[in-house]
Amino acid sequence: GGMGKTTFAKKVYDNQRVVGHFDCHAWVTVSQSFKMEELLRNMTKKFYQGRKEAVPEGIDTIDEMSLIALIRQYLQDKRYVVVLDDVW
Repeated sequence: GGMGKTTFAKKVYDNQRVVGHFDCHAWVTVSQSFKMEELLRNMTKKFYQGRKEAVPEGIDTIDEMSLIALIRQYLQDKRYVVVLDDVW
């Protein structure tokens, strides 16, 4: 820790020339005690919001397997980047 890796990654991630290479992207902060369902839910929301699309109805109540299926379907045939930033 403390070497500026997150800062560097964030600068690259926020660069429009970099982001322009991808159809969608998500920066998700992960705590040490994360729950997979919440991580998937947050990632899904970031994908939709980043493309200014409506987040699917009921996203806050669907289960983990349904979230995985939704993400797989959404990302199919898209170029995407996901950053999982740990805060431990």
